Amino acid sequence: MFDGWMDESQPEAAWPNIAILTERDGARAAAMVAIRDAVRDHFYGADILGRLGFAKAARVLRENLPIAKRMRSADLGEMFATEYVIHRTEFDVPLKRLRYKDDRDMALRGTDVIAIRRHEGTIRVLKLEAKSRAALPSSVVGEACESLVGDECRPKPATLAFMARMLRYAGRDDEAREIEDLQTRSFKNEDIVHAVFVFCGNNPLKRLKKHADPKPPVADRRFVGMRVVDHQEFIASVFAMFDAPND
Repeated sequence: MFDGWMDESQPEAAWPNIAILTERDGARAAAMVAIRDAVRDHFYGADILGRLGFAKAARVLRENLPIAKRMRSADLGEMFATEYVIHRTEFDVPLKRLRYKDDRDMALRGTDVIAIRRHEGTIRVLKLEAKSRAALPSSVVGEACESLVGDECRPKPATLAFMARMLRYAGRDDEAREIEDLQTRSFKNEDIVHAVFVFCGNNPLKRLKKHADPKPPVADRRFVGMRVVDHQEFIASVFAMFDAPND
């Protein structure tokens, strides 16, 4: 999704843990195809929609997409954060949480993204909080950082339990067992990575720098700012792709 649409940079050498994503001129139109496919997959499941037939799939998906502007903004931010982790980091995402909302205009509780890296018999866990604002204030970045240090910096137990349960329902027992083991595991500092992902209309760099403490509570803490200048109009255009023809 991001390839060809967003340029990624570390704009200041003093802050190597901050990455900024900015749109390339004229690249959005082509990216909208990948964004549409990602919405289908995150909010319902591309494999399931593919079994329903076009007309039914379109209607079912519309009924699961958020209506409220604030929830559309938050959910799209979480979707972009998840896609970033999948495609731009060394971590795997076991569960796309947006598929499991029981009310399309209510947020799921718990950590926004939990991801896993398996390497030579070791496991590292990424704990990410996503925020979306047309005009991002520094305080929102601070809220995300405070959330990450909760539960002694570890993955939230309730989020792990939810993930394991959904994986069991899907018949992915080996992955569920791994997540269940994390609930009682003793983590070392280097086993946990914290990340803040912001999706916003203004330049997030100054806001992210304010909280990118050189002595963080975990050894590896990352900040990603995704800037789309016409933030609100862009969100509206994404969800407009799923409007019924006669709406």
